[in-house]
Amino acid sequence: MTRTQRHAALARAVALRNPRLCFNHATAAILHGLPWSGRPPRRLQTLVEGAKKAYSTGLIQTRNVPSDGRSVLVDGVRVTSMAQTLLDVACDRPLWIGLACADAAFRKLPATDDALRDLVQRNPRRKGIVTARKVVELADPRSESGGESICRAMIHLLGFAAPSLQQVFMDGDGFIGRGDFYWEDVRVLLEFDGMAKYADARMLAGKAPHDVFVEERRREHRIRSLGIRVIRATWADLRDLKRLARLLDEAGVPRRTPVRPMKVPFGV
Repeated sequence: MTRTQRHAALARAVALRNPRLCFNHATAAILHGLPWSGRPPRRLQTLVEGAKKAYSTGLIQTRNVPSDGRSVLVDGVRVTSMAQTLLDVACDRPLWIGLACADAAFRKLPATDDALRDLVQRNPRRKGIVTARKVVELADPRSESGGESICRAMIHLLGFAAPSLQQVFMDGDGFIGRGDFYWEDVRVLLEFDGMAKYADARMLAGKAPHDVFVEERRREHRIRSLGIRVIRATWADLRDLKRLARLLDEAGVPRRTPVRPMKVPFGV
């Protein structure tokens, strides 16, 4: 069981004892099934509304923050609404975590887009709202995994031009496939290798990992034959942003603005 799964299991166990608890922030995001990057909080995060004072115990951290009041049940556990959860995460966590959650939520529940925009507009003075606005600006349901979302956030933070997502490629034999991040002006395709495609049973769809690897390389060869440069990034590149910046610079990916590579303060 992963740390995230243990966090969710603990929340469900606590909710059985106190069904009136409403989980929020990271705990709500995890219970909603959104991708969580890095370690989850040590304590479960819950909502305190009205004039009640926030408090913490060894197991629970409560927060008295504005809420849309629209809690929902997820597998019998009460959590803040999807839009409220996204706002809380976007305001309190780095851009890449908020973006990964928003991308996944917009894929799952498209109406969440408008609901999140409304909450952002209604909370103009909330701490972290600038990051939340950027999450709303960048969020895109076409990102197919948390890793792709985090990669896109890093591309933005490093000052590179925004790529096209899920670009379709064709050749004389027909459809080749879709690429993760494509810069048409310089004909560069960046593929994010999160390795799930070689290990996740759902993504393997009954195929052997070796067969998926061979198919992937054949697809890449066909794309290269179109005169397109294909580069690849892994989780290691997302943890070493100087290396990611060098990879993109050497490929000729244009920058919006020069930005000094920052350190990732905790794991992605």
